[in-house]
Amino acid sequence: MRLALLLLILHAVAISAFSLGGLLRPKAAPRASATVASDVQINIKKTGSSSDDADMEAAKESSIKAFTEQVKGMLDKLPTMLDEGIAPPESAGKLQEALEANDMSEMFILFYELNVDIECNYAMDNETKLMVTHEYEWNQDDELTQMKMKGLYMLGIKMLGTASVESTKDRLKSIVLEKLAARVGMDGPAFDAWLL
Repeated sequence: MRLALLLLILHAVAISAFSLGGLLRPKAAPRASATVASDVQINIKKTGSSSDDADMEAAKESSIKAFTEQVKGMLDKLPTMLDEGIAPPESAGKLQEALEANDMSEMFILFYELNVDIECNYAMDNETKLMVTHEYEWNQDDELTQMKMKGLYMLGIKMLGTASVESTKDRLKSIVLEKLAARVGMDGPAFDAWLL
């Protein structure tokens, strides 16, 4: 339960931090786009005032700070959620390196990869309420499999929409294909059709 709640909070913060997805913002509000990293964009509401550039810069800085704090919090919390002797996913170490290097583009990609790794490779132990490694039986007909895959897929799609450089888009797509679609024996088009 704690894992699901943590992932739900992380997904919500990621979405709000980057204003991902058109579902969360009013359609009528004019938007401007600001580059957060060399290949990640956020959408910022235009105010119509002469201080739009200052507003955009402030919103950009606020989004960067919120996302960086979210990554720090996730990395700080993860070890406390793992049962004794359980190692964090390799993507957690890579995300820590990106955080220390203040590499927003890499943090963006690795944030998604870590979410995928946690959701796909760990489960909450009912007795200890801590995460343990778990090898799921990924079955296309299983409702839990489809629910897990759809949540991670939709987060990836929303993050993909904010990437403005093809190499970032390609890496996000690669995570979806290699770490999600492959688990259920599908290629990209079949996986899309199965979830949508």
